[in-house]
Amino acid sequence: LAATGALRASLVAEVDRMIDDPRFAGFADAFATEWLGLDRFDVVDTDRTRHPRLTAHAKPSLREQPARLLEHLVRTDAPVADLIDGASVVVDEIAADYLGLGERVESGFDFVAVPHARADLGGVLTLPAVLAGLSDGREPNPVKRGAWLARKIVARPPPDPPPNVPKLEDLTTLPLRERLARHRSAPGCTACHEGIDPWGLSLEAFDAAGRFRDGAVDAATRLPDGVETADFASFRAHLRAAWLGDVGFSFLRHLATYAAGRPPSPAEERVLRESAEGAVLRGEGLDRKSTRLNSSHANISYAVFCLKKK
Repeated sequence: LAATGALRASLVAEVDRMIDDPRFAGFADAFATEWLGLDRFDVVDTDRTRHPRLTAHAKPSLREQPARLLEHLVRTDAPVADLIDGASVVVDEIAADYLGLGERVESGFDFVAVPHARADLGGVLTLPAVLAGLSDGREPNPVKRGAWLARKIVARPPPDPPPNVPKLEDLTTLPLRERLARHRSAPGCTACHEGIDPWGLSLEAFDAAGRFRDGAVDAATRLPDGVETADFASFRAHLRAAWLGDVGFSFLRHLATYAAGRPPSPAEERVLRESAEGAVLRGEGLDRKSTRLNSSHANISYAVFCLKKK
């Protein structure tokens, strides 16, 4: 089709065909790893005395879960909001047991979509492989988690730290929020951490093994847009209500970067952002076709095609 100049007219059908192909699972594995930074989970040394559930038996299933979730969302034409707050989780029996859903899944090593009706599950923000990888194996790291969310989920990457930032004193004996305040007050650190720490504090609801610890910690935060959220549930609700265009743009940007092998140019970024934000703004509800994750795969396929065509 490309050789005859007919690819553009058949682009959506060809992308649909490729997504239906079993080899699409290979794409989901590679892209999920790159987009979500899952290589961190591969190397984190988890303290088994503190987190006995994160065993060598559980880790392979948890590591595979993000790719199977991504595969499910694209193949079912899920709304963009499901990246943040999906009504189902995609699990095999081992991952289901880890998340407290063991009695509801009898699929062996096959991943299936399971409705959950829980405030601590759904979307990519609650994936144990992501959250555990953004820890030191003992305690969660709100700075790592905040930087990850800013870069990967809302496309607000913090600036690189200046080269002359002094080494910080050991503050491990202080409470978390006091440590972060001291860090932000250090010369050269304020600008970076104002765009990092608020996101990471919202994920304090999850421990270093990616398990929810409701009521055990303070996950309140004041976000960069000035909105204060009291816990993870209110944070996620605000993210879905006010940041969905940024979430869609971030997803498209990372997908286009993966497909083209380079970051989009400023002009290309404008096209991707207009596509993502415009679809959300035009939609009466998130079930409308224009606001779905792939919009019959047209948004994704057209964005990638625009970047790759010459």
